[in-house]
Amino acid sequence: MLIIPLAMGAVACGGDDIDRRAVGADPGRTVETLYDWPGAGKTLPELTDVTEEWGLSEFENDAELQASGGVAIEDLDGDGWPDLAVAGRDLFLFYGGSEGMTPAAATIIVAEGQVAAVGIADLDADTINDLLVSVVGGEDLIIWGGAWSAARDPSQAARTALPGGTQTVALIAADLSGDERPDLLRLSHDPAEPDIIWEQTATRRFVPEPLPESYRRSFAAEIADLDQDGLLDIWVTRDVGWITGADSIYTRRGKRDGPWFDVAPEMGAALAIDGMGIALADLDEDGDIDAYVTDVGENDILLAGDDRYTPATDSGAGRIRPPGGPTRTVSSSWAVATADINLDGIIDLVVANGGFGGADIVNKISGTEFVDLDSPAMFLGLGKGRFADVWPQLGQPWKARIRGMALGDLDLDGDTDLVFVSSAGGMRVYRNDATGPSVTLVASDAACAAGFIATVKSPTTHYRSVLVQHPFLSASQPLLTVGTLGVAVEISVSRPGLSPISREVSAKDGRVTVEIPCG
Repeated sequence: MLIIPLAMGAVACGGDDIDRRAVGADPGRTVETLYDWPGAGKTLPELTDVTEEWGLSEFENDAELQASGGVAIEDLDGDGWPDLAVAGRDLFLFYGGSEGMTPAAATIIVAEGQVAAVGIADLDADTINDLLVSVVGGEDLIIWGGAWSAARDPSQAARTALPGGTQTVALIAADLSGDERPDLLRLSHDPAEPDIIWEQTATRRFVPEPLPESYRRSFAAEIADLDQDGLLDIWVTRDVGWITGADSIYTRRGKRDGPWFDVAPEMGAALAIDGMGIALADLDEDGDIDAYVTDVGENDILLAGDDRYTPATDSGAGRIRPPGGPTRTVSSSWAVATADINLDGIIDLVVANGGFGGADIVNKISGTEFVDLDSPAMFLGLGKGRFADVWPQLGQPWKARIRGMALGDLDLDGDTDLVFVSSAGGMRVYRNDATGPSVTLVASDAACAAGFIATVKSPTTHYRSVLVQHPFLSASQPLLTVGTLGVAVEISVSRPGLSPISREVSAKDGRVTVEIPCG
């Protein structure tokens, strides 16, 4: 939703000069079917705020950006514990362990600009994770993993600058050229700059390729083979889409060396909305990969069909805080990710919400206004594409202008924990203590596993999702944990160009981890 300074203190767009009720804008819905969470036989997750206990309460995001606060989860020092990289003007690293988190010996300082987003992946195939740093007002950076990683001191780390961007909001690692070497997708929120694929033609050598008709305000993307042509595609969601251009789905139509095409219009996915985040998963349990796109005031579920997407109705997840209450306020949603939070074998949605400090933003839904400080939403799945927001029942009162979010198993106990970061303020880390048996699929590397589709099936479970998720500004740990309910489950993981990986997990097993190799 806009408002990133072109230079520190200058506003790119937003405030009084954009009326979200303008001609061509999505008018928004005023009615939404809401579902209650059933009591008998259905359990809520048990979340505990461990921010202070784990040594993270002193972090402060002091970036002067409305869109800031990215976070990534992955093992940086090779000790087996997930670590955190958090954007807050500069880049802060926190190393996980049995007693919580320990800050790195130094902060990663950018020469110019401010860090907005961060990712973690092994770009040069040396088995050490690298940091992907998106910068507003300066050059983007790759911080190469090395001896400093185990020493937990990034001050001497080797860097590669990626020139040409002024408002980068994502660097996403994936093999987009089909040569088994990770490339980088760079998203720009500046409509004067295109989105770019930095193709890695040799180790640590990158060549830019602009995506067609991408001079728009991009915000987030996900990667999967959406048109079944045997190559990975890119779904990009964009801010003020009715002004600078709608969402795109980029494909090479089966030709590895061919040009990219935007097929979103013909696939029914050219959303002209305030697109902030996107998640790809089978939300209605029919076997197809659907999409959940976050927006201001409401969110969109697009259900995949034979060759087109169709907007879902009455999902219960289209609105976060619907109008009609005493304040008639609505939420602005940013990062989104899927997970089986309560280990019942059904896909859930987690959404980061937050308003706009000091900005006069007109909501497109007449008669409503945005909540400024907001809480997340947790839509627990009821099955067949219906969801219930249970966050108010979880006893977690924190509210903020939340932007970034990442999910992962921070305490290695076989369920999914949550990290949220505010655009101006701190972070919150919630330890999840869900009960019941589970299976966790863990990728050996986020870059090579981008685009993997994981499927977990049983008589009671039908769970299908991308394995690697990239919420707004952020990167979740490359894993997927699904409850098995104590019955045998069949697991498969597939990606274009690779043979599927299959395994059966016995009903006798408790919490099981399955490692997914690359290549």
